[in-house]
Amino acid sequence: MSIIYPYEHYRTQLSRIMDREEGRKMNLIIRKANILDARDIAIVHIRSWIAAYSGIVPYQAIAAVNGGRLSLWQKILKNDSDAFVGVCNHEIAGFVGMSESRDDDAKPDTYEIAAFYLVPEYFGKGIAKPMMDYVLEHIKKLGYSSVTLWTLEENTRARKFYEKCGFLPEFKKEITIGKPLIEIRYKKDLST
Repeated sequence: MSIIYPYEHYRTQLSRIMDREEGRKMNLIIRKANILDARDIAIVHIRSWIAAYSGIVPYQAIAAVNGGRLSLWQKILKNDSDAFVGVCNHEIAGFVGMSESRDDDAKPDTYEIAAFYLVPEYFGKGIAKPMMDYVLEHIKKLGYSSVTLWTLEENTRARKFYEKCGFLPEFKKEITIGKPLIEIRYKKDLST
């Protein structure tokens, strides 16, 4: 079980959501991630990659990428990055990492969701939408008018979710993660 360290200066949002499987309400706390969350975020990242990409990305490639997750998140969170966690039942159930767009063709008013992951137990439980709504509002408040994200073409669960949230596919490219794959960039206009 993770220890949650709420800090007053971090914005939080409490949502009541329904645990669809058990028919009970549970709390979702969305808050800014901090360095103390690095281990839990790395675990979410690893478990989510295994669940989402098994059968799409070769297992050896998943294992190779996942091997560096803890050091990656320690480095990211040490630099006070723009990341939020969703906490359910006193554990980190998901996270979102964001930054200015890394794409060469991005306009200056474009922000990027670089990572959006949940642990498999929380897939389909209704926490992804409040987390997405929260970070989109956060991005708007930072002054950005559009947001992009990348996902694998074969990741149909994620693609359906992003489209439900109003993202539209706008660009495809081939990448290699153990084998050639197609990655799709999605974009959402935040000015409306």
